[in-house]
Amino acid sequence: MEDSEKDIVQKFIKGECPANELNRIREMAPEVFEKHVQTLTLEEDRATNVSVSIDKMYKRIEKELDCDRRSFKIYPYLRAAAAVLFLLGSLSWYYFKYGQEVEYAYATTKEADQIKVSLEDGTTVWLNSYSLLKYPKHFGADKREVFLDGEAYFEVKKESARPFLVHFDKLEVRVLGTTFSVKSFSNESDKYVTLLTGIVNVKHGKRELKMRPGEETHINQAGEAKKYKANLSVSMAWREEVFQFQQAPLTEVIVAFKRWYGADIEIPDKKLHRRKVTIRINPREKLYVALNALTAAVDLKYKKEGNGFIISK
Repeated sequence: MEDSEKDIVQKFIKGECPANELNRIREMAPEVFEKHVQTLTLEEDRATNVSVSIDKMYKRIEKELDCDRRSFKIYPYLRAAAAVLFLLGSLSWYYFKYGQEVEYAYATTKEADQIKVSLEDGTTVWLNSYSLLKYPKHFGADKREVFLDGEAYFEVKKESARPFLVHFDKLEVRVLGTTFSVKSFSNESDKYVTLLTGIVNVKHGKRELKMRPGEETHINQAGEAKKYKANLSVSMAWREEVFQFQQAPLTEVIVAFKRWYGADIEIPDKKLHRRKVTIRINPREKLYVALNALTAAVDLKYKKEGNGFIISK
């Protein structure tokens, strides 16, 4: 039974848990859920002696699963669960490396939500929708480290003696004092770092890229990094609560709509996935207004089907 429960938790974290097993997660005791997640984390990181409490995260997942029973919109909840393993894994890594437990705080956002987070060193972080930031309540003496799953804009307080590090996926951004944004969702393969002021180093594997103002780095699924001049009006449009896309694949726009509106939107015809979109939309508009504008821009149509929407020719 225990192995079966662990398998279900693993599928839930990966976003592969079928609907008929979701109740097993909901009915699982918090300490049992925590035990399985810790076991999976330890297997992943090969770290030991880590004690992490995830009661708040469990309650959040439980609450969202409750909502799922009523609305049948499962996409956001799988993202939240996927973030658990990433965040616990990074915490076990920190404990394993430095031999001490750090007290962390969590900031999260849901659909159509953006928040401002003030850190103890004077750094300010803005989180976009469906994002999660883990940060120490008190930074160490030699460095300032935070962990991100999602999209965030950072205004880092300059401290030459304590570099500021942002960990996301298997990458790291290191700065002293600067303004930049990171886009790294655990369920998306492409990662982006956009620099507005100052200088940052992006580390991925054994390679390190130095970025200068106005540059953007894209890391693809294969771990290949490409640095180029950023279109800041597009990359930073979300800070002004605007959807702005310039020759972006249709699927990229749909992912943004799903994340903001919490809606199920599908494009069955794969030939349409790479169709290019140039559009600017106010996300505070109703979903049907945004879909009307989007489909008109690419000469397509949409229809409501069940609890979701289908886009087609």
